[in-house]
Amino acid sequence: MDFMRRNCHSSHCSVATVFLLACGVLYSCLGPRTALAQQLTAADVAKSIKAGVRWLKNEQQPDGRWSKVQPHTGGVEALAALSLVLSGEDKRSDNINNALRYLNSLDPVIDNLTVYTVSLMAMLYVEVDPVLYRSRIRKCVDFLLRSQNQQDPYRGGWAYDIRGGNPDGSNTQFAILALSEAARVGVSIDQSVWQNAQWYWERKYKGSGRFIYRDDTHHRTVATGSMVCAAMASLIIIDENLNTKPPLKLGQVACCLPEERLEMVEAANLWMAANFTTRNNPADGYSIFRDNRFYYLYSMERAARLTGQRFFGQFDWYREGATRLIALQRANGRWEATTGHGEDNPHVATSLALLFLSKGRRPVVIGKYQHSDDIDWDIHHTGVHYLTRALEADWNTKLSWQSIDGRVASVNDLQEVPVLFLSGRNNLRLTPRQKKSLREYVDFGGFIFAEACEGDGCGENSGFDRDFRKLMAEIFPENRLMLLDQSHPVYSAQYDLQGGNPEWPLYGIQSSCRTSVVYCQRNLSGFWRVNRPSYRDALTMMATKQVDYATKLGVNIVTYATGRSVKDKLAQTQMLDISFEGPGERIVMIPKLAHAGNADAAPNAWQNIMRRASFDLKQRFKIERQMIAPKSETLQKYPMVFMHGRSGFKWTDEERNALRDYLTSYGFLFADAICSSPAFIEAFRKEMREIFPEYRLEVIPPDDPMWSAESGGYKLDRVKMHQPSPEAEGGVRRLETPPMIEGIKHDGRWIVVFSPNDLSCAMENGSETQCRGYDKDDAARLGVNIILAALKPR
Repeated sequence: MDFMRRNCHSSHCSVATVFLLACGVLYSCLGPRTALAQQLTAADVAKSIKAGVRWLKNEQQPDGRWSKVQPHTGGVEALAALSLVLSGEDKRSDNINNALRYLNSLDPVIDNLTVYTVSLMAMLYVEVDPVLYRSRIRKCVDFLLRSQNQQDPYRGGWAYDIRGGNPDGSNTQFAILALSEAARVGVSIDQSVWQNAQWYWERKYKGSGRFIYRDDTHHRTVATGSMVCAAMASLIIIDENLNTKPPLKLGQVACCLPEERLEMVEAANLWMAANFTTRNNPADGYSIFRDNRFYYLYSMERAARLTGQRFFGQFDWYREGATRLIALQRANGRWEATTGHGEDNPHVATSLALLFLSKGRRPVVIGKYQHSDDIDWDIHHTGVHYLTRALEADWNTKLSWQSIDGRVASVNDLQEVPVLFLSGRNNLRLTPRQKKSLREYVDFGGFIFAEACEGDGCGENSGFDRDFRKLMAEIFPENRLMLLDQSHPVYSAQYDLQGGNPEWPLYGIQSSCRTSVVYCQRNLSGFWRVNRPSYRDALTMMATKQVDYATKLGVNIVTYATGRSVKDKLAQTQMLDISFEGPGERIVMIPKLAHAGNADAAPNAWQNIMRRASFDLKQRFKIERQMIAPKSETLQKYPMVFMHGRSGFKWTDEERNALRDYLTSYGFLFADAICSSPAFIEAFRKEMREIFPEYRLEVIPPDDPMWSAESGGYKLDRVKMHQPSPEAEGGVRRLETPPMIEGIKHDGRWIVVFSPNDLSCAMENGSETQCRGYDKDDAARLGVNIILAALKPR
């Protein structure tokens, strides 16, 4: 999606490209998005993967084999085991060990193995244990290096005939995938291998984004989706591994130098946008591979993920592909094609389907925000890609990133990503709708990470810096963009950078419970893009220090923003639609109680709780910021009142008496300590003792009706909590526990409900890095149940 406009600024812009652009990006000429795909849930995908894994494991023979596909001895075993591991199967399970035992008995040369088999074996070994299987990985790599064709016109490709036959794009992409994985774990690959592979794919390019399978009578002119995607992924991988000259000037990293764009990849993206389907392997002519749907989807997943795509044209490729696969899955969990090259073997089809479903749903950790028609929003277009690679290594988690067209994106689109990255050098011009969406994105838990491409060769006094500061002042008028002190947790979230580097000062906006905007008035992505294996050896000591610090700072910011907790791709938070209407609808207003202990420090939390209650209960709650004093005469109008705070406070005797009269008559008080504030907890408990000397706050029992689903709420016998802990992984300790909510009961009903553990910060932004409290989803469920208890007829 993000390549469409960018490519049109070059001389390669075709008539077809202009046509696509005229149709729009998200709502193009291809028609409305598939309704079924929009209904897909993470639970649907998890259920499908579980069934496929179960069937595939049950099909394995005692000696570790599945079935043989000629002439690929060991190929099904390597493919099936790889799909199981990437679908979450324990790497030490009997199924994986038995498959490895069989594969370890094979010798690539002696047993006449094929490029497919050896490539899959290498990828499996890397995924299971690259240290233990290092010698096996090296043997696979040596086989692939010897098998690469060295003679024109076939130079750089791999063929079925490892002695030098006519190469094809399928064998070639599998070899490149294997060599890339081996290089990632430290196996040395000569540069000539990547150079020749690049030459091969350039010869397979037939213009307008089209790549063919092989130069022969049947395939010379026909492009297929599987080959277009194979080429996209292969060219990106090759580019990552080629030792090109890093952007240096006087020994330091020089940002904003023109970065070579992979124009063939950009054009291939346009071809996919115009030809996207999940019904078959699309082709622009007759192709014997049109029925190879599973293989095509596996290639598509890889191409889309490496290019940071959520959409091909208007289509959400993962939702569309997963919806199609789930519909095709048999009752016993397997997939099987009636035709196709190897896909009529259910072990092959099931493995390819599992690879698409499991790899394609990797959590998206960063979204690049497209704010301009030119490339100013993406000057260092590989920067976020390499930062994500660093995050994967530091978190030991598979992650992905994507681009988001901010000019057309809704708030729901923005909420697909926990961190939204804004970058630029020139003026930043946003529409009122974009500004409103950014504010709502932050209000509902999003995090903005921005940089000005300034200095380091990019010039000074950038228009982006001026406009970004104005933008923040406009959409966050209640909070200023302030310099972050070195003691701020962003400097210690992953790496200890306290004392840091004054050349990279960070500014932030505090949104109640956390800093929700972090801004650097200097290049970061320009240094991230240099943090690639093919550049490292050519960097000076000064440049290495710059790249390492900028990368660690980026990792820290994203770690702070997410707490290293990122949701499943299909489980991202959505703005809840509360526009329902119904007969006899009753509007319930629930105000906030005023006090001197920062009573409105998390202004969006209560709105989010009421929005969730409105959605779940189909009951209209008045969602507006309304503060009311304890002794206000209007207090008697409301069935309940909410309060929270993050510092100490004290009421007068008159206020205490008014609250006692309200609560013992028919009122209800729901309170929580923002970020588990000790000062607020102490003050609230003291005030309750003053107001109700005959009662004490007590823990509401786990079997209390408040935690049941009887009144239309949730069964909450166990809830998820988190607590900051420097010793725990990611700095956060997570546990499950019964609700630890306290209350005061009068005349057989709860009149005060109090959570000393944070609910507000969870409902405002879901941050785990600073507060002891509840998981965001469980905080919402607790809020719904408590509101139900308060409004229960008496």
